[in-house]
Amino acid sequence: METLILLSVLGPIITIIASVSSLAYWLGKKFAHIDEGFKQVDERFKEMDRRFEQIDRRFEQIDRRFEQIDERFRQVDRRFEQIDERFKRIDERFTALEKRIESLERRVGGLEERVGGLERRFGNFTQAITRASIEAHSVIADFLSIKDIVTSKEAEFLKKRIKGIFEVYTAAIPNPLTKEELEFILKVFSKPLDEITIEEMDRAYEIGKRLFSEDFDERGFILAVGAAYIRAYLRSKKYKEERKAQRQQSQQET
Repeated sequence: METLILLSVLGPIITIIASVSSLAYWLGKKFAHIDEGFKQVDERFKEMDRRFEQIDRRFEQIDRRFEQIDERFRQVDRRFEQIDERFKRIDERFTALEKRIESLERRVGGLEERVGGLERRFGNFTQAITRASIEAHSVIADFLSIKDIVTSKEAEFLKKRIKGIFEVYTAAIPNPLTKEELEFILKVFSKPLDEITIEEMDRAYEIGKRLFSEDFDERGFILAVGAAYIRAYLRSKKYKEERKAQRQQSQQET
């Protein structure tokens, strides 16, 4: 009886012990897996710690680089300050130069006025010299006409010479003669010598004198001198004709 009771009690106990053992074994395996997982997690955390340490070192390097960059910027700032200072000095020098240039410009303006005055005086002097030179030739031509030295051959030579010069005068650039003046010269000096009048030579002489003394054209000198000598010849011829007519009239009266 007691044996049956013991067996009936031991059966469930053994079953419970077996179940507990099985459960313990299963839990042991589960906890082993969990421990393995925790080990992996710990390893991952260690890896992350190492990564964070690397990141920290990188940040330290970056901090040092930024410090170097900051130092470079400070150097650049100092360089810019030096450049600003040099620009200020340059501005001061430019200001001084501008003042000196203004002073020089005022002095140059005064010199230009003086030079302008000298140029005007020199121009007047040059015109006076050129006019005097031409007038001297005119006086000499008149004197030679009185001495009856200017011949028709010389006058004819001068007439042809002037005509030849002014036939190509239109090619001159610039041309200070008017169209009417040029036509007058070509027309007069194309006429036969005996058909030219003293009045025409007077006008040609004035044109040549102006052309030489005001426009500084050497052909004006040739025109004025040639006209003066031809005019002297015409005056001499007219004087001879008047004297001849007077002698003939005197002979007729006697």
